[in-house]
Amino acid sequence: MIKAGEAFRFYVNSLCSFVIRILKKRKKCAENLCPTISLPDDQFTVHIGEKKIDLSSHFLMSVSPVINRMLSVEMKEKQQRSLTLDELGVDMEQFMEFVEAISATAIHKPILPNPQNVLVLLKLADYFQVDWLKSRCEAHLINCPEIPLMDRFLLIDHYRLGNFKNYFLNLAVDKLRAFYKANRDQLSPGQSAVTAIVWKLDKSKMDKN
Repeated sequence: MIKAGEAFRFYVNSLCSFVIRILKKRKKCAENLCPTISLPDDQFTVHIGEKKIDLSSHFLMSVSPVINRMLSVEMKEKQQRSLTLDELGVDMEQFMEFVEAISATAIHKPILPNPQNVLVLLKLADYFQVDWLKSRCEAHLINCPEIPLMDRFLLIDHYRLGNFKNYFLNLAVDKLRAFYKANRDQLSPGQSAVTAIVWKLDKSKMDKN
């Protein structure tokens, strides 16, 4: 029996396999895992829509170079002790998942991305330059069949996912060619990952000749 949180790969034949992953149902993060502490000017308020939450600026500065820069120079965020994230297209519940993933609690027991939140965590990790969380998201995306491969591929250039790009370039030439032909209409020649794929396919042709 497959338990929640486990994944199994089933092989139909040597060329075809599929993965079954049973996801654990996670409780919504209602608790503030980054509360303010008794230090001067520690309160930092994040606004999303009509909702807001007060977080510890000292902790956020230790995790995010972006927050550290905002609060270290005379920017409006330092003066107002607040930040509005409406333009990112995330809601407060999704932001709280990000806070949970970077919290001190997660240092002792890492909270890994899942197919439901990996895209939001990647977006926020990139925005706040939390590189270690971004790396976890990238590692999850490489082996995330729940999200179509083409959708994941389009993230490579946008978020500068070097390991994911290398994953594609290490695919067998026949698989790489099949992917390119199937998705050619959606690929842009300006994408560095596409350029690398075309170069590898062209090189393969020249080697055969």
